[in-house]
Amino acid sequence: MLCSISVIALLAVKNVRYLLITASLPKTQHWTAQSALVRSLIPPAQGCWHGPLVSIGDQCQVYDNLVAEQIDPENLDYMVLTAHGTGTPGLHQPLPEKLQAAINRGDFKMVHSTIDDAPSRMMGIPLSNSAWGAGCIIYKAIPKQ
Repeated sequence: MLCSISVIALLAVKNVRYLLITASLPKTQHWTAQSALVRSLIPPAQGCWHGPLVSIGDQCQVYDNLVAEQIDPENLDYMVLTAHGTGTPGLHQPLPEKLQAAINRGDFKMVHSTIDDAPSRMMGIPLSNSAWGAGCIIYKAIPKQ
C-alpha cells in the first residue's frame, strides 16, 4: 500500500513539473507557432528531412528516421531538426551519419534556429537540466554548381 502511494505521488510530481515547464515556455516555443514558422520558411514541393514537426507533409516530400538509410542527401532541399530527447540545450537530435556528414561538408547551411539553448526556469528556479520547447533548426541545401 505504501509503495502504491509513493508511486502515485511520484507521478503527480512529475506531471506538475511538466505542466510548470510547459507553462514557462514562450508562445514561440509552442508547436502551433513552430509549425506555422516551418511552413512559411520551406516552399512547397521540396524534399525535406523532418523531425516530429511533420506539419509540412501536405506541401513537401517529408522523410524521417524510418527511411534514414535510403535517403540520399542530394535529394533533400531542407533538413528540419529538433532537440527532442537530446537532454542538452541548443543541440539538435542526432542525424544518420551521411546526413550529418553533408552538413559538416557544407552541403547545407543553417537558415533558421529557434532551438532553446537554456534550461527552463520559473521565477529564476531551474525546472530541468535540459531545454524544452518546440524550437527547430532549419538547414537548406546549397545548390551544386
